Amino acid sequence: MQELEKQYARTFQTPSGKAVLQHLRKITIERTLGPNATDNDLRWHEANRAFVHQIESVIYWVARQDSSLIELKRADARITALENRTTILESGIGQLQLKIDGIKEDVTLIKSAVIK
Repeated sequence: MQELEKQYARTFQTPSGKAVLQHLRKITIERTLGPNATDNDLRWHEANRAFVHQIESVIYWVARQDSSLIELKRADARITALENRTTILESGIGQLQLKIDGIKEDVTLIKSAVIK
């Protein structure tokens, strides 16, 4: 992601930036020209509309990139948590196996004592 694109997003995400962008939308994208508009009027209006659309596109693209990065960080955190749980479970299983082995030894001793 380019730094300039991030600066656009930061600028227009502030309350003032949002107000300015809304005003730009209102006077360009949401504005219609009447049937008497000249060719030059239409071209000027379309150029301004395209300019505002470009700003909105950059803001949207940065937001998508940021949300993708956030999702990657969340996925990494989930993987780390699962790895930690797996380690804990493996440790617990190892401790249970030792206890089971101890119980088996006790059972063997009891059996041999009963048989004698």
